[in-house]
Amino acid sequence: MIKSAKFISLFFLFTGCAPNFNTLEGEYVFNDPYYYGIIDQNILKNQSYKWFDKQYSQYNPNIEKLSKTNLKDIDIAIFMGTWCHDSKREVPKAIKLFNLLALENERIKIVALNKQKKGYFKNYESFNIKRTPTIIFFKNGKEIGRIIERPSGSIEENFFQFVDKNK
Repeated sequence: MIKSAKFISLFFLFTGCAPNFNTLEGEYVFNDPYYYGIIDQNILKNQSYKWFDKQYSQYNPNIEKLSKTNLKDIDIAIFMGTWCHDSKREVPKAIKLFNLLALENERIKIVALNKQKKGYFKNYESFNIKRTPTIIFFKNGKEIGRIIERPSGSIEENFFQFVDKNK
């Protein structure tokens, strides 16, 4: 697994096809009962996704360490499925963390994928999404880390590690 991740990273580095936060674009569509495409947190909050409100309100992240970190050049892409149980558990927590850190909405892009992990209007193959959710952290447009399905520890611990090692 680690060898394949290193290979993929080297492949993207040398081919110039590295996923870039700024390439995330598109529309969204509601395809009952799921959303697909680029969505925003208001869709998750305002629809009948009871799982979002429940997880969001119950999560209390520890942001003390992160609040002292320079987040100016950090962008985040969340690849999720509104149909996916792991996304239902982790995405509301991540969004709450990012809201508490006062990250601007345009710095966070949420991409709702179909069950084949493809975009509805556009395939995001360069991001190599195999599982949902996948949360990718970028600094100055380049990937600095990702959480796949669930963090090792907490989301804020993983986030701090990515940001701290890329100062």
